[in-house]
Amino acid sequence: MIPENKKTKNILFKTCKNLKKIPMTRWFYFFHAVSNATGEKFPFFIEIYIVNFSKCKTSMTFSTRNEKLSEAQMSMEEASLFCSPVQQVSKQKKKVAGKKTQPAYIAVRAGKFGTDGTARCVNNYFSAQDFKFNKANKSITLPNCIFSQQKLIGEIFNSKETCIEHPEFFSQNGSFFWNLEIQATENFKKGISSRNYNWLTATSGILFSGELNFDGISYTVDPSNCSGYIQKNWGKDFPKPFITIACSNLTSLITGRRCSQIQNFSIQGVNVKKLNAIFNFQEKHEFLKKFRYESIFENTQILQNDEEKQLHCTISFTNRKFVIDIDAYCKKSSLNLKKYESLSEEGKVFSLLESGDSIGEVRIYRKIKKTLELIEHLKFSDAFYSFGAEDESF
Repeated sequence: MIPENKKTKNILFKTCKNLKKIPMTRWFYFFHAVSNATGEKFPFFIEIYIVNFSKCKTSMTFSTRNEKLSEAQMSMEEASLFCSPVQQVSKQKKKVAGKKTQPAYIAVRAGKFGTDGTARCVNNYFSAQDFKFNKANKSITLPNCIFSQQKLIGEIFNSKETCIEHPEFFSQNGSFFWNLEIQATENFKKGISSRNYNWLTATSGILFSGELNFDGISYTVDPSNCSGYIQKNWGKDFPKPFITIACSNLTSLITGRRCSQIQNFSIQGVNVKKLNAIFNFQEKHEFLKKFRYESIFENTQILQNDEEKQLHCTISFTNRKFVIDIDAYCKKSSLNLKKYESLSEEGKVFSLLESGDSIGEVRIYRKIKKTLELIEHLKFSDAFYSFGAEDESF
């Protein structure tokens, strides 16, 4: 049980009044849970994704193909839907030219990351008539699901027959139940705001507590070991190409202790063109965009210790006084693929490669004339990593 903190509010649910005007709104929750049977820790996610709310009053529409899949096709589809390695992408035939339908629905997605063959992504869809927003307690209610400032309660299920019947759902078969409490000890009250895309994160001290059951296996979420992260995105569509890195599990390589100077960090933005970051320095949020930081980003594939291929992401933020270098590593086998219908190009698909157990290092330097003084060197683990681009196979 998480102790109640009445002074802190989760501003991610501050309002839903503009849903009818915004093409896309997405709340994303990330955390780790421990198997009750084996004691092994796994990363999970839950999200609610609203697309063209005003156009799905009583029914849902999809812009991608809707022909049925055979059993053999379904097996291939599952391999590419939430798969490893990275190069296994969908080989679906392009949709026949013709009139395209604009997507409009509410999706609840939940899943498990991992390299043990049990990674899953289950999606359920609803229309606007299923949606209820309570202004008093800032909560969203859908059939069998509640999303609020303090709680996440839900249950979703998809049969294999449904997945075959509706490949446009981009879902695997399975069941997922969760009952979680949330405490955000601090909130970052500013985010990224632009004409086409917005990002807001409850970046500090996200504590999840509770239980969940995924495909019949029970897990416990411990607030002291959950590596929790929450974000909200809204706008016209995902920016492309797109990257997110978030972590709250940092240890100083200088002192050997859990870092108290920097409690967590979040990075999000458009690959190469514009990245934005939030660091929590000594319980004070620092928004790097405010300090005119520039970013350098590159994604390369490397071999680690002549073993498994890894994805290496390098980011550098710098200004007149400081330099912050970040190196993140993801095993290719731990990268899982999620698909979203594109809102900017009808009939196209936006793919997100995600990992819940990324590792890496952060180096912070102080500029002294023409030299750099290392003032902190951190290692991090259990980080959330996401990289997205348009799927050219559609």
